[in-house]
Order: sequence, then structure tokens, then C-alpha cells
Amino acid sequence: MSNSPIIDLDQDYVLLNTNVTVGKSYSSRGWALSRQDIHDWIPVEKFERDCKVIIDDICSDAILRFNPRLFYESDELSLYLKELYDNGWYRDKIPMAIKINKSSLFSNIESVEKYLNLNFIETKLLVGKSYSSKGWQLSKEVVSKLFPSEKYAEEYSIYIDNIESNAKLNLQFRLFYKDDELSEYLEKLHKINPRDKIPAKILFEVNSNDLKEEINENEDNVIYDSNCCDICGKEYDSTLDSLDEEGKFPNLCQECIEKIVILNVYKDIKKSSLSNFVKKEFVEANIGSNFDKIWDLLIEYNFLTPLGDLFKLSGNELIENSYSKFLADDDSSTKISSKKRNRDKILELIDEEENSQEEKTEEHICIVCGIRLNDFGLEKCELCNDKSLATEYLKEFVTKVPYGKNFSKLDLVNVGVDSLNAELFLNKLAKYDLIHFESDIFYKLNEVAFLNDFVEKYSDNPYKLQINYINENSNVLKISKEDLASEERIDAIVKWKNYGDFISFKKGQYGFLSVQFKQEGRFMYSKGFSTSYEAKIAAIYYLNSLGKIEFIVEDDIKLEFK
Repeated sequence: MSNSPIIDLDQDYVLLNTNVTVGKSYSSRGWALSRQDIHDWIPVEKFERDCKVIIDDICSDAILRFNPRLFYESDELSLYLKELYDNGWYRDKIPMAIKINKSSLFSNIESVEKYLNLNFIETKLLVGKSYSSKGWQLSKEVVSKLFPSEKYAEEYSIYIDNIESNAKLNLQFRLFYKDDELSEYLEKLHKINPRDKIPAKILFEVNSNDLKEEINENEDNVIYDSNCCDICGKEYDSTLDSLDEEGKFPNLCQECIEKIVILNVYKDIKKSSLSNFVKKEFVEANIGSNFDKIWDLLIEYNFLTPLGDLFKLSGNELIENSYSKFLADDDSSTKISSKKRNRDKILELIDEEENSQEEKTEEHICIVCGIRLNDFGLEKCELCNDKSLATEYLKEFVTKVPYGKNFSKLDLVNVGVDSLNAELFLNKLAKYDLIHFESDIFYKLNEVAFLNDFVEKYSDNPYKLQINYINENSNVLKISKEDLASEERIDAIVKWKNYGDFISFKKGQYGFLSVQFKQEGRFMYSKGFSTSYEAKIAAIYYLNSLGKIEFIVEDDIKLEFK
């Protein structure tokens, strides 16, 4: 926060000074506002809280996150931000002032207790891909119950470098749940109808009266029904055919029985196999009866992944973690409670200690490097996002410049890269060693293996690069002398087995490597070298003298996409 974030203008308005990142705001025409910088206007952390969400009798821990965004209208401001972006200011923060009516300052808003002391909300949530994202953006109707949004529903004036624009505030609330069982259930609903909306209850304050009422509302379906699964709590038809022919799993639904049986079969197969890849015949020999049904379930639950004629023993981590304890060889297998799981989960809330609200919530981390993220709306940290951007810059021109030779900014311009973008590209790629700085004006691409490793790790849309050699299908191998810079590059280029009639390598005493030089398979002479790199260099020059390898000096050796 700046030292003086709020400046008094007159009796009606103030200016809030904050900072926003340039980024691609010229395109999105807006920003997510920093919680820290807008605290004196909207103290969003007061409204972010832990909660519980109940969907079809499944109760999950959850958390509410607030994401205020500001969107401007001015084309002039968009062009100005594009200019900053093109000149390399994309990561920089710039000052912005927001003109705010004093009545919209939180300190001047009355009667917020009804929002802060809310016990629960009932709503409907879109199935969508909530099983994957583990959350929803809440509707405006729900937001209005969580936060005094009507006090902020006005048009604002913003100022950036003397450019004024109208702007609108978008107040988003997001609900994130934590329970894997709920995720599984939502995935099933997605397969049936992703556009369906399901009733949900969000509990903010836990007290026994609310919870007993919640239980009583559902007691016909959850608590006293004798055909409710002891594991997942769902109602089931006990007359259906089951894999549990010996009755080992009473009071379980057919789906839970399937998961336990299939998990047991999978573990037996994995124990019997010496490889992670098996044939269908091998699986059949290890299963015996009910093979067709069990085989289909192994595929359905993703324990086996088809790869041509083979099947990978891929496993299902979610099922393994949830159901291993119910297998016969697990000490906990006899501890299946006779009580209904979801009933217990709700009843547990009644006995929670008062300090349970202070327990640490699940951390939200970057999917690449694992660093903790404060914004639940993000998947990657700022650094990994920037590296991802670098992979896109690399893709723009990597196939247009020589590989293994120097190139300059002018070379980029000559192949159609805008001058400002060329400068931006070079700075970004040099920052992450994708190119090396050779002199005042010249650069060189890093090794193709390094580039591919970087792209695979950080790119949102990974691609593969390979060296494009001139006439690589010719009987004469054409390489540049830059390709002799390292033994790794030599081995990647020269297929030694193709030259067995002319050279062969043999290890001698004390770590020396001997090279036998031949013509048409006839021994000519041999020579020892202290390192394998020196031996391979000598072999290449010998093959060059025989016309089997040709050195080229052109700049046409470039990278291409696989």
C-alpha cells in the first residue's frame, strides 16, 4: 500500500492511489485489483472465510475467495498500455488513481453485520467442470447476500498518466471445495449433463441447531434408510447382481463394491507382472471367473490404459487412496463403520471445538514449481507465467535463425520480426538462458536439449524442436564445425553404427580409448586417445577424408518443429 492511498478531493469524492501491472491489460481492458492496495476502499479479507458446502448429502470443507476486477472503456488508454507492453514494460507496475464517492468507502458503509454474521446460503451451482476446477464463480444474486455489492455498483473514473477513462467494478466471489468424494460425484453428474444445476447449501457458522435441522431435512434418504452405503452414503438397490458373490461387503453399494474388488484385482496383477505393460491374455489368466465384467471395469476405472496391443498398469490413485483400507489384507478393513458416512461427517461439526475456525486452510500452489499462491484464481506463479511467455517468444522465431551460429537483432528484423518485438524477445530469452549473449550485438541459441526441457516444463502448449540438417537423407552426412563443440552433440548427430566398415572404438588400459581406422572393413591402423571426445573428433575427421562426412559453413542449419 502506498503511504497515502486516499486523497480527499472534496466533500463528495476521494482519490485512491494504487498500482496495476501492465501485462496484457491493453487486450483484457482490466485488472484484478490487489487486496493490499484497495484495503482502505474494500477490505475484502473481512468477507473471505472458511465454510462448508453440502451437495446431495456430501459435506465438504470449503473456502470463499474474493476477486475484485476493474474494467476500463477508453481506447486511448488501451493504445497507451499496448505501447508500454511493446516497449518491454509488461511486468512493470504503473500508478493508477480511482475516483470514489465517499459513500462507497467501507468506513462509511453501515449495517454490514448481516453479511459478516450470515449462517448459511442456499443456492444452485452449475455442474460444468467443477469436478476439475474444484470450485465455482458465484452468481450476482449470491454475491449480494455475501457482500454489500450494491454500494459499489457504480461507474468510476480512473487516471493513468493523465489519461482518464470510465471503469466498472466487477465483484467476483469464488467458492472452492476440498473433498475428493465430492469431486468424484460432480464428475459423474458432468457425464450425465454438464449444464445441469444442483442445489447446494453453504454453511458459514456451525451450530448444533443448524446441523440438526440439516440432518432432519435429509433423514429419510440418509440416516435411517437401511439401503444406504456405509462408505459413500448413497442409496442403493440390494437386489442387483453384484461382484460380491460371497457377501463379504454387506451394506455397500454396487459401485463401492466394484471399486474394492477391482482395486484388489489390479494389485494382484501388478504383483504378478514383471513389467508395467501387460497383454489382455495375461490379465485373463490372473482373473479367472467374471473376466469380461472385471476387464471392462479395469478399463472404466482407468486402472489399465490401452496402448496398441498392450495395456499399461496405470492405476487409479484416487480409488487406491480411498479404498485400500477396505481390502482384506489391510488392518483397517474390519473397521467399516455401520453409521452412514455423510451423516457422521455432518454430526462431527456439532462437536467441533471453538478454535477449529483458526485451523490452517489448504494451500493453493503453483502447478509448475509448487510455490504457494495467494490468489485461488491463478494456476501458476508470476515467475512460471513469465517463463511460459518466454516459450511463446521462442516459438516466434526459433526456426528462422541459424542454430549453432551467432545472430543479431537485425537478423530477426530481416525475417519479419518487428523491431520493438525483436528487442523484447531477445531480452526475455536471454533472461532464462534460452539464448546466450555472445557480444555487444550477437546472440546464439542454447542447446536444443536445453530448449526442449524448458519448453516441456513451462509451456502451456508444449512443442518439440529438432535440428534440421541439409540433405540429411544423403549418403554423405553434412555437419558444421560448431557441431563438434560437445560430445553430446556429436553423438546426437553421428550414427556410429553406420560407419562400422571405417571406424570402431575399443577401450584400452587406464581409461584410454583406441580407435581402429579401416577402409571397406580392412584394418589400416589404430590410435589411442585419453578421452572419448578426442577419439570421436579424430574419427569424424577420418570419415571426412573418406568423403563420408562433409563439413558445411552455411547458416542453413536451423531448428524445426518435430
